[in-house]
Amino acid sequence: MRKLTKEDQTFSNCLIDAYNNEDIKTVLVMGFEDDDKFMISLMSALEAEKNARVQLRVNLLEHTKELVQRAVDQYLKNTKVAFNTKNPLNIFGRKIPVDQWGRNSSFPVYNDISIYYPVQTVIDGGNSNDFKKFSEALSNDHSKLRILVTTNDVTKGYLKLDLLSNVVDKIMVLDSSEKFSEQYNIILNNLNEDRIYYENFELDN
Repeated sequence: MRKLTKEDQTFSNCLIDAYNNEDIKTVLVMGFEDDDKFMISLMSALEAEKNARVQLRVNLLEHTKELVQRAVDQYLKNTKVAFNTKNPLNIFGRKIPVDQWGRNSSFPVYNDISIYYPVQTVIDGGNSNDFKKFSEALSNDHSKLRILVTTNDVTKGYLKLDLLSNVVDKIMVLDSSEKFSEQYNIILNNLNEDRIYYENFELDN
């Protein structure tokens, strides 16, 4: 089972700091290790405040369930992921309600933290209707903090980050270059680069 590294804890602390910063409403989480991005974001959300209301907001339910199960398997033994819009995600002794933002984009939401996962399919510029619904869902989400978590984000230009320029207050990059050094070096080799483009972003941009 995976354990949190110093870099993971630093990331988690920064995410919790964002929750306590009234000037930050929306955070975009990036990094090449998708399972860690989701799990550390979720763990941070649950630690941000005792009994914080945390909700998982998804687009495609079954696909997200597969992604969440894969991520959970890295940190927890024998934990079966089973959730839908009527039955919450049971994890770490908490019940995390789940909804589909595409179906509920016009509904007002009031959580302490909303986690949108995954979001790359609506910010790759391929489906303007999905992005319109996504924007509507965000505008109607009045949670204290909204965390947007990407997958497949290592290729520069794939994600149209400018679409979120008026929404995202902070971009946070999970540094997994030492924790998964072999995977990291393979990515750099495939990209023919010495860094992933978002590593040039400031942690506190």
